[in-house]
Amino acid sequence: MNINDYYAMFKEDRENARTAVRNWRKYAERLDEIQKSDWMNHRTPDDTIKAFYDEVGEKNASFVLASLLNVHQYDGRISEANLEFARIHPEAMDRETALNASVHTSMHMCHLDQIVRAYRKLLSGGASVPW
Repeated sequence: MNINDYYAMFKEDRENARTAVRNWRKYAERLDEIQKSDWMNHRTPDDTIKAFYDEVGEKNASFVLASLLNVHQYDGRISEANLEFARIHPEAMDRETALNASVHTSMHMCHLDQIVRAYRKLLSGGASVPW
C-alpha cells in the first residue's frame, strides 16, 4: 500500500480507515510488548512470534511484519531474505505510508530480523529457512 492508497482509504471511509490504522498501531505495539517480555524471560524469537501469531492471526501478523520491514528496509541489519518476505506482501504499507500512520517498533533491528525469520519458519511448518 503506497501513500496514495492510504489517503484514498481515508477519503472513502474515514471511520473505517481510522479504525484500521489504530489496529495496525496496536498490533505493532503488541509485538513490542511480547518481544520485551520474552527477552526479559529468556525466550526465543520462535516463542515471541508464536505468541504474536496466536494473538493476531496470520493475515495481521504478515501485514504488520512486512510493514515494519518496509520502514526499516535501508537498515543493513535486516536480511535480504526477510526483505524479500516484505516485497511479496504488496498489501503491506510502504515506508512512507507506515511512517505517516505511525506504525513502527522500538525493538532493535536485529531482533526484528530474528523474529521475521522465526515467522517465516513458522509459516513453512518448521522447516529451516535461509537468512
